[in-house]
Amino acid sequence: MKVDETCYALVLAGGCGTRLWPRSRRDTPKHLCKLVDAQQTMLELTLARLDGLVPPARRIVITNANQADIIRELVISKNLAGQVIVEPFGRGTLAPIALTAFYLQRLQPQATLLCFHADAMISATKELHECMSLAIQVAKQNYLVLQGAKPTRAETGFDYLAPRQTLASFTNVYHADFLVCTDADAAREYLESGYYWHTGIFAWRVSTFIQELRQHCPVVHDQLASVSSISELAPVYEKLPDISVDAGLLHKSKRCVFLPCTYDWMDIGSWQTLDSVHQPDAQGNRKRGEALLLNCKNTTVDAEGTYVVAAGLQDMVVVSAGDVVLVCPKEQSQQVREVVARLQAEGKENLL
Repeated sequence: MKVDETCYALVLAGGCGTRLWPRSRRDTPKHLCKLVDAQQTMLELTLARLDGLVPPARRIVITNANQADIIRELVISKNLAGQVIVEPFGRGTLAPIALTAFYLQRLQPQATLLCFHADAMISATKELHECMSLAIQVAKQNYLVLQGAKPTRAETGFDYLAPRQTLASFTNVYHADFLVCTDADAAREYLESGYYWHTGIFAWRVSTFIQELRQHCPVVHDQLASVSSISELAPVYEKLPDISVDAGLLHKSKRCVFLPCTYDWMDIGSWQTLDSVHQPDAQGNRKRGEALLLNCKNTTVDAEGTYVVAAGLQDMVVVSAGDVVLVCPKEQSQQVREVVARLQAEGKENLL
């Protein structure tokens, strides 16, 4: 595949390590963990998938101060990316994407920006590149291009895309309705209706994005447009709304379209979701690390630093992370965020 010289890639690598706690923590969220590969972190896998699509010199990783040093060491020393940008404050996904867009506008006004999350699992690099090639073509027609994955189950943790009319000149690209999944009934309805998971993978011309930002979220546009040097960023960034790019811009824009992706995609958003990456044994159990499972069924054990023995468990998750152990039913593994919030409220900062 021919590399487009105007394409840059942004990898969002912030987060605070809540969804796969306690394996992921504030300083080492899941994209810095080796969850699906014994040798490489999720961030390394994400950047490696860009080989042949965007060269390392045109890859940007954006993160927060807690992770900046370890990410710089990881990606720069291995020539996985050319630049690491550090957010002075966490502000959702709209602010870091907009910050990168303004940076690229000054560097390369004709740039097309491809956006990825650092913690997604994608099965086929060739198919990813083919989809991104099409997305780039559509983006050059001044559209904000998303990608939708075909659901494999009714998942409440994802948002969905409902295809509407086809985009002229592109037979497999659709205008979309955004659907926020509120409960299990909605997830089943969206699955049965043939809707798509919203992958959070984007492509757009920087100029198009900034134009739409000016129209639909002027507070972010005007604040970041006023920044002329890095020394001015922190006081401006602190005032920005903590909002996703979806809610702040994409839900409002008439230039939003999506294409169904031809690769398998999975957001590793919970311990239950992680099961889809690893093969079970004859009883449906999965284990990582030193563990003994006796008379267990459909149980996942992740052991690090401690030998774990589980007996008679069914549909459970057990995670040992040295100083803390998590035990919960798989169907409630999304509640880990609530656990983290409770620990924070109780001042247990050493566990976060």
